[in-house]
Amino acid sequence: MPPKSKYGTSIYSPEDRH
Repeated sequence: MPPKSKYGTSIYSPEDRH
């Protein structure tokens, strides 16, 4: 599981908001 970021649910996908 990738760590959470302030951009979204993943540091790899800033737009990966569910």
